[in-house]
Amino acid sequence: MHALQLLRRARAPSAIFLGQHVRTLSVAITERCAQRITSLNERRKEGTLERMLRLSVEPGGCSGFSYKFEMTDASDMEEEDTVFEEAGAKVVVDEGSLALLTGAVVDFEDDMLKSAFVIAENPMSESGCGCGTSFDVKM
Repeated sequence: MHALQLLRRARAPSAIFLGQHVRTLSVAITERCAQRITSLNERRKEGTLERMLRLSVEPGGCSGFSYKFEMTDASDMEEEDTVFEEAGAKVVVDEGSLALLTGAVVDFEDDMLKSAFVIAENPMSESGCGCGTSFDVKM
């Protein structure tokens, strides 16, 4: 099955079944990630809408799927989006991506090599590439 077909099939019910286990759909946000989102919001122009981190999964990358991070306005919310909040910082995930991100931990890394939002762990991922931006889904 191609990555795009799998992504289209992925819908976000309230729980998914993995073998004999049931997993509630959720995404965790680290303190560093929340602090970075808050910091970016503090720099926005007065009178502009609050910004959220949009996390999505797209077909591509060297392992089949890739993570995409972008800051978005609350006005860009879709009906199918789910918002996760930590210390006032919000991460929004679309319905199709949520099924592939269940149990994932969103973090922010700031070191000499990069300053970026990252997925610190994703239990839905079977393997990933060396750069950490793409992954293969557990079947």
